Amino acid sequence: AVAKPAAQDDMKFTLYYSDWRPQFDLIQIVYAEGVITPGTTERFKAFLKAKKLIPGGKVMLDSPGGSLIEGMKLGQAIREAGFSTDIG
Repeated sequence: AVAKPAAQDDMKFTLYYSDWRPQFDLIQIVYAEGVITPGTTERFKAFLKAKKLIPGGKVMLDSPGGSLIEGMKLGQAIREAGFSTDIG
């Protein structure tokens, strides 16, 4: 018998947002947690639009991986949105 890996959730996005302008910085951190699956990029774009985020934020990735092609699309969408990435 072949062991099946534990089910992992599709990538979910949550936001940490703090606007201290003009004295301090605008902080926009999107936490991206879960497996990269088909549709992740479109969910990310919809998340940014719904939250009305502007370029200059950061995406903190916590993912075991997933779809290579979708991961490449997600990376492109992150760059196009003007966000940087980090691993958390």
